[in-house]
Amino acid sequence: MAQLIVQADAVRRALITQALADEGHTLHPSSSSANAPTTPEVDLIIAPAELLTQVGRGAARILITDLPSSEAARQATECGAYDWLGSAIDPARVVFVTRQALAARDRRREVIRLVERTDADAITGSSALAAELRRACERAATVHGPVLLTGPRGAAPDRIARSIHAQSERRAGPFVEFFCGVLPPAFAEAELELRIARATGGTLYLDDVGALAPGAQALIRKTLDEDVRVIVSTSRDLVAAEHVRPDLAARLGERTIVVPALRARPEDLPALVERHLATHPRGVDGVMPVVTAPALAHLIAHDWPGDVRELETVLDRALALARGPRIEAGDLPFGERPTDDGGSASERSFFKASVAAFERDLLLNALRDAGGNRSRAAEVLGIYRRLLYAKIKEYGLEGFSHKVR
Repeated sequence: MAQLIVQADAVRRALITQALADEGHTLHPSSSSANAPTTPEVDLIIAPAELLTQVGRGAARILITDLPSSEAARQATECGAYDWLGSAIDPARVVFVTRQALAARDRRREVIRLVERTDADAITGSSALAAELRRACERAATVHGPVLLTGPRGAAPDRIARSIHAQSERRAGPFVEFFCGVLPPAFAEAELELRIARATGGTLYLDDVGALAPGAQALIRKTLDEDVRVIVSTSRDLVAAEHVRPDLAARLGERTIVVPALRARPEDLPALVERHLATHPRGVDGVMPVVTAPALAHLIAHDWPGDVRELETVLDRALALARGPRIEAGDLPFGERPTDDGGSASERSFFKASVAAFERDLLLNALRDAGGNRSRAAEVLGIYRRLLYAKIKEYGLEGFSHKVR
């Protein structure tokens, strides 16, 4: 049973209250915000825009408006409302929209609860592949030996490594990361020694272990027999790689976990989207962004060559372009921008220029964060290196300094 505020004129208030009479909710009809309850227990507010912005923080919202449909939808987005009701009250629509808004509210609360959990719950999704990955991590957490994570570079293997660490007996110890392909060999070995010392009693995670130079590989081989849990990730075949020591490849491969590609588990994508968006509240009321059905269809249909990292980059860019807390298909780089009349040429030109400027800033920031290392920058962005190179050429960034800072 939910607590609902219904604030409207007398006629619409009576119609809405009557429509919801058999739904089992506790209704609080009111004519103004002065006598409307403001307790945290409120689950849903059905009211005009002025009340939606005053009470019910964390509650689901349905807008009451007299505006025409196109303007009503825009106003609902600005108010953080799930949907809207017009001047003509349809009881069936009232019941349907209320049920959907409450269901969406419950999903968001669950997602937020999941996000607030520890790293042990880093694997999102209910697919068979996600369940198997979760079980594999649980099994790996019970042993001390090294773990090899294989899969796409953009599949966020560092989060899988953190999940294993958080479930192990070493969870009270440090979790130390080292990105093997970033530093030149002369610097990498010295830095790696420091990281190994810091990881004593805990876990050392090595990203792209196949990129290590021979000297650093010998150091890791020795570390496997010390008081450090080693978890590594790679998208290469370590056994077939000629530059990887055979004894190291054999030891690392004793326990291998395959991280499935996002394209292999599309049913997990809605949960991944909701979880990521739950960390990006918008507006003064912290309204969690939502993805419209057309936009979600575009996301599910995409092939995701950059895997989870690419998905998060796309969502972050969409949030920057969105006009409110609702992501439309046109906010996606592979979606179509919805307009009432198809949009003017100047509007389309402005949209393309905005996307280009945003992409260029993303590239520059990733290159700076990676110290000029293009492989690392591609990983940060969740895209393949060849796409990064193409974008660097497209935006005239070939002269960007490649020196590692």
